[in-house]
Amino acid sequence: MSLVLYADETGTHYKEGRATDAPVMGIAGYIASPNDWAKLDVEWRKVLDEYGVDRFHFSELGSLSRSKPGTLYYGWSDQRAGEFLDKLAMLAGTIPRFGFAALVSVTDYEKILPQFHKDLYVHPYFFCLHLFLNMVLDGMETGYVPPGKQYSLCLDDSPQFKERAPRVWDWIKHEFDVDDRMGARPTFENSRSCRPLQCADLLIYRMRQKLDNHLNRDKRGPTKFDITKLDEQLGAKGKLLVKSYAGKHLKALVQRHLDEVRRDRLALLQHP
Repeated sequence: MSLVLYADETGTHYKEGRATDAPVMGIAGYIASPNDWAKLDVEWRKVLDEYGVDRFHFSELGSLSRSKPGTLYYGWSDQRAGEFLDKLAMLAGTIPRFGFAALVSVTDYEKILPQFHKDLYVHPYFFCLHLFLNMVLDGMETGYVPPGKQYSLCLDDSPQFKERAPRVWDWIKHEFDVDDRMGARPTFENSRSCRPLQCADLLIYRMRQKLDNHLNRDKRGPTKFDITKLDEQLGAKGKLLVKSYAGKHLKALVQRHLDEVRRDRLALLQHP
């Protein structure tokens, strides 16, 4: 039986030259068997019903949003919101097999990436999608996902990215998927009704919070992210692989790619 990876994104409202509007771009999600996703769907729905709502959307759970009449969680106390989040996070961190997240500082993306890279990716979303898909393949090779399993991908139904995302998938599959782990082209669903995508929304929003905090921290402080109770619930200690790129780490990533391009060109010139 093939596995299914549900992934959601953050930072999609980015406009070129306006990184402050969306300082972090990222994609994250969980992989599981169809049977496990069916189990999560049932258990997730039970929690939604218990709290009298029809969906989960992390960005609307903040105190400012909860204070506005007509919003999804209007009038909820911090305690109620926290208990709701805890129950969903426990489901996210226990039922799926594994989680992945790839994020980038958009400010550094604008500063560091050569123009031909930006032209290639068009939008930092597709840069993150490239990183994310490679990370999943690497995770499969290192044993995070059982050998011999193919996986399919389901993304949020965003008109802005729906046309180009399958082309990025095709490219990664052609260039890097030597063991044929990537299955059919991505499908798309609406996260308002797709509970596995709501699970992915929980993960990407939390990972974005952590990178936001890291980028805004006192620069003299430690660079290691603290693991909180919520992070543990989401699988941070053994079931979650996260890669965040900013500053020198993004520079190193770009330099590795440039070095690979130079080696490829040199090999072509030396080929008889």
